[in-house]
Amino acid sequence: MARFTLQAWWCGHCKARNTDHVKCSQCSSPRIEKHAQVHASEKAVVYLNPSTGEHRTPPRADQPMPPVYAAQGFK
Repeated sequence: MARFTLQAWWCGHCKARNTDHVKCSQCSSPRIEKHAQVHASEKAVVYLNPSTGEHRTPPRADQPMPPVYAAQGFK
């Protein structure tokens, strides 16, 4: 396994060059950000048929439910 040494990085907020590997020296923002919010295009969609317990996952989450699934009882 290869080893890498972090030399410097550029802050995404204030565009300052940093050598510290934890926080920005100018604005104190962290080097690695974690976001809990998920974009609408990345949300999972699962169709569930309550009468049979069957579930199906569509290939795309941004499309409406196909009429075929609605006719079969999926919600």
